[in-house]
Amino acid sequence: GADADADEERSTSEEHSMDRLIEFVRQVGAEAERDPRSTSGWHLRFWSKVAHEINTGEVADEVIVVLMQHGFNAEDARMSQPPPLLQLYQVLEEMKMGGDPQEYGGMESDEV
Repeated sequence: GADADADEERSTSEEHSMDRLIEFVRQVGAEAERDPRSTSGWHLRFWSKVAHEINTGEVADEVIVVLMQHGFNAEDARMSQPPPLLQLYQVLEEMKMGGDPQEYGGMESDEV
């Protein structure tokens, strides 16, 4: 019925949001590599994009949790910490592929 359609729609917009978040991470990483001097405050620009996506898009709760684990301050984006971009990128990619983010809770493992 209509409920299945609503679910379908929600998951599609969540996917779009996820794609945009991954794109933000890639853009920021590329910018930082191109011009290391522009890095002061890059994370604030990054997190403000993320916050905008959360406010306007359909970012899943578990994705927001992962963002917060990587430095995002949901109360005040300006207080967010610089994220470990590569790590964040990998986790978002895994989640997008349908992985369970819980598996990546042990970030302090020695495997590099």
